[in-house]
Amino acid sequence: MYNIFEDMSFDEIVGFTIEKYINEKGRDKFLKLYQKVMTSNKLSGLISSSRFKAIPPSANDVMYCLNEIRYFIFSSNFTQVCAAVLFLKRWDEEVNQSLFLLTDAQLKQRAISCYATYNI
Repeated sequence: MYNIFEDMSFDEIVGFTIEKYINEKGRDKFLKLYQKVMTSNKLSGLISSSRFKAIPPSANDVMYCLNEIRYFIFSSNFTQVCAAVLFLKRWDEEVNQSLFLLTDAQLKQRAISCYATYNI
């Protein structure tokens, strides 16, 4: 189903997702989405909890958290998937690169699971 991601790394999936979102929704909407992911208190809380407990968030954890944020409740499925992938990238940079909780392959699997949540 997700053969397109088979030969991609996690970072390539992030790049693909960003490019696809910008092509479909426009750069301004992407920048707004990016800003929401980077400044959300709920997502920051998930990062803090992950760092403190040394447990990586699952794809379900991320999607659940996004659905508690007013901006994302009424957003399209692809907007939520893009936000989830951006969050995983943020988490990787802020937590994983220092604590080494997930490999690139495990991050990739979480990103694919976010896509699978909405069958995108």
